[in-house]
Amino acid sequence: MADMLRLERRDCHGDLSLNLPELSISLRKNTGIGMVQKSQPVSDDQVIAFNKEASFSLPLQSCRVVKDEQGGEICSISPTMWFVQTDYEKINSYIQQINTLGHDRSIIATNMSDQIVCLEVSGTRAIEFFSKGCSLDFRKNTFPVGHSARSLLGQANVVFNHIDVNKYHLLLDISLLDYLWKWMRETSLEFTFG
Repeated sequence: MADMLRLERRDCHGDLSLNLPELSISLRKNTGIGMVQKSQPVSDDQVIAFNKEASFSLPLQSCRVVKDEQGGEICSISPTMWFVQTDYEKINSYIQQINTLGHDRSIIATNMSDQIVCLEVSGTRAIEFFSKGCSLDFRKNTFPVGHSARSLLGQANVVFNHIDVNKYHLLLDISLLDYLWKWMRETSLEFTFG
């Protein structure tokens, strides 16, 4: 009988963090990320019914991010797709709940923790930093706290979640992390001189 293959999550990126005047960038460690999708056309009523049974809510509006009572973040990046972000140890309970309650509603979830990573960018100069490689308008009246958007940053596809005043979580494919980190390091050089 063949031995079972045991996969183990490893952090091979070391310490990815930059702390500059009024700007901080870091890789969020031990983050679990799940992707939730509507596998077939699902009405808002079905999502509302799901939300009543679940211990958290999927935002009905696109481009929104909400926090739940357990500290998880749920962002709606399209009418048919959400990302759930929480501690790595908790992500499987979210996914199990979604797949159990969403099964009859064609709502499914997949653990993407080994494919998607989260960078946290915070500080009063975050918007200025983003403007060096992204065309989104991050001013508070057009991209307020609680909003989410997908765009390019330094030519890398990123989901921006505006979590708090001057605080953003960026979700991206792990294959782009080294490239984007290099771009961020190089771009941040001008911020070291105030």
